[in-house]
Amino acid sequence: MKAIVYTRFGEPEVLQEQEVARPVPGDGQVLVEVRASSLNVTETKQFAQQIEQGTLSPVMKAMGKFALGIVGEVPGNDVAGVVVEVGAGATRFKKGDEVFGFPVRDRGAWAEYVCADEGMLELKPAGASFEEAACLPVAGSVALAAVRKAGVRAGQSVLVHGASGGVGHLALQIAKTHGASVTAVCGTRNVELAYELGADRVVDYRKDDVAQAGGAYDAVIAVNGYCPLPTIKGLLVDGGTSVFVGGEGRAIVDGLLGPILSIGSGRHLTSVVYASIRGQGLDWLARALGGGQVRPVLDGVFPLGEAPQAIRKVVAEHARGKTALVAAFVPRRRPRARRRTCDSRPASTRSRRSRC
Repeated sequence: MKAIVYTRFGEPEVLQEQEVARPVPGDGQVLVEVRASSLNVTETKQFAQQIEQGTLSPVMKAMGKFALGIVGEVPGNDVAGVVVEVGAGATRFKKGDEVFGFPVRDRGAWAEYVCADEGMLELKPAGASFEEAACLPVAGSVALAAVRKAGVRAGQSVLVHGASGGVGHLALQIAKTHGASVTAVCGTRNVELAYELGADRVVDYRKDDVAQAGGAYDAVIAVNGYCPLPTIKGLLVDGGTSVFVGGEGRAIVDGLLGPILSIGSGRHLTSVVYASIRGQGLDWLARALGGGQVRPVLDGVFPLGEAPQAIRKVVAEHARGKTALVAAFVPRRRPRARRRTCDSRPASTRSRRSRC
């Protein structure tokens, strides 16, 4: 089968289409014909420095010699597709079911086929596209976990910092489903989007300092480490909770220091670690997607063969919602071609594409 494979460490173009062995579902697994996947930070972070600075630091070059264990791997944390084979012991799904969720080992979805544990999949809502469903497993699970960990409930005031990115725009919507009043923090180009997603108030960080914008919050969900820990702590009411999501460098330090600085402060500072919540809440997300309460924003849809271009776009422009990848090399089942004949129907009833 065809798949996108890391051929070496370097620029996004090291991701190349290759022929690899088709996986076989094991006990409790199903084989999914991939229709769509999406981009997450796990697929973009190793390319960010090269794209943004035009070169790699000595540290990154040294790490490249070990290739971070990715050479030969097929990326892809999210999958949406159709079940084509059911392994021994798998009982939840049957051939033809449209599903979405996490592939085995959290990778391998950028291919024609991938295996998944049946417990890590849910049925795709009929009204949702494969592209939309493929954007939910990782980002949606993290956003839902953050809202739950913050203890968000009806009537509370919640701040979502980084509200237009992959996790943030979903956290905004999920907080609204819990009945909260949400203040979104994002850049100028995404202010209108935040309002469209249900934000009650929007702070444009390019124009205003969130610490000076007024407001005290029962919960703060801070995505990707753009808001310093002291600022977040100052935004919380007594008894409030902040949750750090993702980010690198300072964000990791803040996430570690948060619980320590919470002691005696009357404010709870914590974080969400993806590995600890993987797969949790996928059933909730399926219901929310089917009911229209949560809908991923698609900032772009690329064929899998154009994954390098998709990565460059996301890194250069920063995430705005989610970017989906469609398995364009999956053969589409089309009716056998027929010889064209002139359409004898009246001109007013012919399709615009009619050649006669």
